[in-house]
Amino acid sequence: MPTHWNRNNHMFVLDGNWSFKDRLKGHALVIYAQELCDIPRIIQEVQTPTIIHAIVYENLFCSLASIDIDSSWGNTPIILRIGRIGQYRDIANKLEQLKSLNVMIVLPADSSQSYRDVQILSSLGIHSGIDFTNGCHTWESFKDLLAYAFYGRMHHADIEPFTSMSTHYCGMNYVSPDIMSFYNPERYIHIDNNGNVAFSREQLKNGDFFDSGWDILPNISSHPAIKEESHKWQQLFIENHTCTYCPAFRVCKAFFMGQSENGSCQDGMMDLLEAIEFKKVEQSNRIQSCQL
Repeated sequence: MPTHWNRNNHMFVLDGNWSFKDRLKGHALVIYAQELCDIPRIIQEVQTPTIIHAIVYENLFCSLASIDIDSSWGNTPIILRIGRIGQYRDIANKLEQLKSLNVMIVLPADSSQSYRDVQILSSLGIHSGIDFTNGCHTWESFKDLLAYAFYGRMHHADIEPFTSMSTHYCGMNYVSPDIMSFYNPERYIHIDNNGNVAFSREQLKNGDFFDSGWDILPNISSHPAIKEESHKWQQLFIENHTCTYCPAFRVCKAFFMGQSENGSCQDGMMDLLEAIEFKKVEQSNRIQSCQL
């Protein structure tokens, strides 16, 4: 929430294991909780004018079946990045509670089962997503989930990163699946307990800071490094990189660079681009047909 002393429009991404309340007062925050039991504490500690954009709990060794869903989370946006959902019989009694909360379930893209699980969750009305950080391991499953997300006629909850990419794409800009990792120099700043700032959690972990100091935060959105990082992908054109010849570069920005050599990513991302454009046309036609 902007105030007279806070002149930035970025969100800060941080770990929730240090006392950030005073340092980041008045900002919008994405907070990583170390333990599930930390979530209620964080919700209670963060008070207006500070805003919780999301609380993230990440544990790829656990399943939805093994997680205790806490009704005290209320309407706070919670993202559970877990390894799997488990057996349906073990999660059936949690579904109604999940739908009453503001929870998104994110699974890794390392198996076909993850894509099926995300489709199941979405069909049950639960916001869900696939994390492609370590690449896409089965493009056929990717295409199946994509078809369900964009062309399915049955009502279902949003599937990420497809929904967010479609929302932010306007036909003239560039988007990427790395939005799932809160990488967007024009939207997110990652910060540690020493006031060091970076554009991703990986950069922060590796000490690749673009600046540091608590006094820079109120005007962080005008930092010159943001513009430089935002146009970093253009270097690929200067280098004449293979990815820049891909028609789907507009919705990828070389995110799947490691899989581009065998061309396995191009068909899938072209399908995504076509699906997003289809959705835009569909929404436009729907709006036009409702004009009085």
